[in-house]
Parts: sequence; structure tokens; C-alpha cells
Amino acid sequence: MVKKAVNRGGFTLVELIVTLGILALIASIITPALSMARDGANNVICKSRLNTLEKAYSQYLSEHNERFQKGDTVSSTSCNDVWMMAISPYLSDKKAMFCPESSGTVEEGGVYPTMAWKLNSDKYYDPVRKAGMDKGSYCLNWWVNDADSAGYCSSYYWRNNQAAGADMIPILADGGDYTASVYNDGKDYMPSIDPIDSEMSVRSFNCHTNINRYLLKRHGDETNVMFMDGSVRSIRLVDLWSLNWHKGYKPVSADRVTWQWPQWLVE
Repeated sequence: MVKKAVNRGGFTLVELIVTLGILALIASIITPALSMARDGANNVICKSRLNTLEKAYSQYLSEHNERFQKGDTVSSTSCNDVWMMAISPYLSDKKAMFCPESSGTVEEGGVYPTMAWKLNSDKYYDPVRKAGMDKGSYCLNWWVNDADSAGYCSSYYWRNNQAAGADMIPILADGGDYTASVYNDGKDYMPSIDPIDSEMSVRSFNCHTNINRYLLKRHGDETNVMFMDGSVRSIRLVDLWSLNWHKGYKPVSADRVTWQWPQWLVE
């Protein structure tokens, strides 16, 4: 008797190779799209969190005659004067302090450009830590304050939110520290030649290059900024120089700078 061949329904080696090849091709097509979708979603969440911070700031201002906090980290006599403490009573969700792209503080394994900042261990900051406001990933424009100081450039301070052109005055933005003092004394301070990293605080965080604290590629070639008029929007990194950082600042448009942009910033 001749037995009939049994078709076990299995795949041949060639069929498996072809199938795996097709799956790999599909994955190569889908993965970038998924990555773009994730980045887009995180960008939306980032703006939403800045909006939450803006609402907290607005509540603070409405209860303090529309004047900003007293602290500027130089003339303040108490850490209760810094911006995080000012908005703390009005911020129920501390997650709003972090961009969703943040990889956490250095202790949590975070690395630049997504690393969050954390205040040092000085007892001066104990109240900030107790309030749960000692770390985050958004950076204050240092000139947004109502400090009592009569020292250097105190006339540049944005003491209240009633300034003209408020839609071009930054308050908070994605940043590598909790505050940054962008200067302009007749020179256009060029960006760091190298991308921001863990050594930036030593190499280029001095007072005349603090704009580098905002040059983080968390959202491609853009960053998210909260403005004095209450708006939150994306700004190209190269357009940060065109914002009105303080009362004496002279905005510089991206096409009028006196240097060549570093490759890492425009690639």
C-alpha cells in the first residue's frame, strides 16, 4: 500500500527568511513614525506642564499685586524668595516641574540633554526640599524678579508682569539649571561650541553665557518657552537670542548674529 504524503503545514526555511525580511522592513518603516509620534506627544505634554506652571505663577502674581518673587539667587536673603517656592503653594502636581523628555537628575541616571537639575545639599535649600521643589527641568529667566537689590543691572529686572511686548519676554523654558542670567552688554554671546553636557556648569555656565543653559536638544531644534503674556510656544534654539530677556537686552535675530552657528546646534 502506498502511503499518502502528509502536509504538516510548516514553513520552509526560505519562507521563514522572507517573512522575517518583511517584518524587518515593516519595523524599519514603523519605528521612526512611532518615535516621531512619541516625540510629538511629549512635546504636547511639555507645553501642557508649562501651562500648569503658568497658572501657578498667575495665581501667585494675582495675590502679590502682579509683582514677581523677591529672589534672584544673588540678592535674596532666603531661599523662600526663589521662584520654585513662590509657585509651590499653587502647584498641586509636582510632575509639572519636569518635561516628559527628562531622564531624571544625575542621581537618577539622567544625562544631558534630557537630565533634570537638582539643588545642592546646602542647608540654605532645606525649605525648598521640604516643599518638594528642589528639582525639575525648567529654567527661570533670572531677570524675572522683584529683588530689593540696588546692585549691578537691577534696573534690568522685570519686576512685574505689566511690561510691553510681554509675548517676547521669557519666564520659564526647558533648561539645564533652575535659573539662567542671559546678559547683553553690547556683545552677542555666541553659543557653546560643544553641546551642553554634565561639565557645562564648569565650562560655560558663567553669567555671560547663561543662554547655553537653554540650548538643550530635548525637542529637536526647538525648545518650549513660557512667556510673560501667559502664552506657551515652541521657539527655535537659534531664535533664543531674539527674545527680550531683560530691560537692557538688545534682541538679535538669527540672521543677524556675528558668528557662525556651531554644527551641533543647526544639524
